[in-house]
Amino acid sequence: MTTIVFNADLEALATKISFSVGETDVYITNGTPAKLTRNFVSAATEGVVVGAPVVASGFTTFTASSNYLNTQIDETALMTIFTICKRPSGWSGDAMVLSNNGTVGGDNSIGASIWLKANGNYAFATARDNGSGGQTGATAEFAVATPTGWNLLVASSDTNLTTMTCPTTGQTANSTNTNARFVKSAKMRIGSSYTAVHTGAVDVMITVVIPRVLTLAERDGVVAQLRAYATKRGITV
Repeated sequence: MTTIVFNADLEALATKISFSVGETDVYITNGTPAKLTRNFVSAATEGVVVGAPVVASGFTTFTASSNYLNTQIDETALMTIFTICKRPSGWSGDAMVLSNNGTVGGDNSIGASIWLKANGNYAFATARDNGSGGQTGATAEFAVATPTGWNLLVASSDTNLTTMTCPTTGQTANSTNTNARFVKSAKMRIGSSYTAVHTGAVDVMITVVIPRVLTLAERDGVVAQLRAYATKRGITV
């Protein structure tokens, strides 16, 4: 497999690519509406844009149930997610960066979500056993000083922990629930969930999903690439 280098040449490639760390879903959400649908991974199925997200040169603004990207990303019990995101000015409400939460085909289970909360906090939640065989949300959450500033987030889920770190600010949070994971079959959405409760807007530059937990060295390698890509867009994370 080839290693992705996030630069201007990447976005012009006609062929699909993949990270050296394993199978990946990569959505670069900037530039043109047509590019939003593109999963940059080899043999990956493209996404579908719903509504009319506002596309800028370096990112896209999604507004909950009004406009979002339906991906073909599967939630997995073991997963690592990277995203570069922020809240737009004048923001309000819960805004989903990546989520499959909500009712889908009669399934109203919790799923997994990275979202920017109405109080300004950043959060990553996964479904875990509540101790009685049912589901409960296990959430890793922290406040950021400037919700409208760009942040690079790394979220991971394994057999024990739901964890989120922000290399931009140096913050880390873990969930307190370490019970078994529940996985939802619904595909992930970028910029929304499957419920109208989440109404806020979010700016997203890029989303990367890997169906396993990376080692620290692997994670740091991806973080370095994403930071380099953001720098080429004039953004420091």
